[in-house]
Amino acid sequence: MGAVVSLGGCTASFVSPDGLIVTNHHCAAGALQFNSTPQRNLLLDGFLAKTREEELPNGPGSRVFCHDLGGRCHRRPSGRHSPEGDRP
Repeated sequence: MGAVVSLGGCTASFVSPDGLIVTNHHCAAGALQFNSTPQRNLLLDGFLAKTREEELPNGPGSRVFCHDLGGRCHRRPSGRHSPEGDRP
């Protein structure tokens, strides 16, 4: 996909036409902390969503910015448009 993805300090890449992105572990640490509980420490134990229903949110205030390199980056990976558009 002709785009560069920015996660606010980290980069990522699209790995599916549905908007699934892959990044480094340290870039997702905040989301892992947000979804962890005292009984379920995702930072230590890891996490793998085997289905879309098992996917967890990235947390409040999270943004994925898509820098268009080929006319294909016209929506957020979640499918929701932001009021400011997909600007860097």
